[in-house]
Amino acid sequence: MLKAPRAINPDAIGPMHCTRERFIDRPRQQMPDRVVHSGAGSRHTFGY
Repeated sequence: MLKAPRAINPDAIGPMHCTRERFIDRPRQQMPDRVVHSGAGSRHTFGY
């Protein structure tokens, strides 16, 4: 269980290329609507 991210209630979690799939699977299971796929050159706009 990911206690810290859930406690702060983030709008999004953006794991980068160095984050392994095994870690990415956990937030994807617990907060699927908040996992944003990111990589070099990605742009994300929040708050609109």
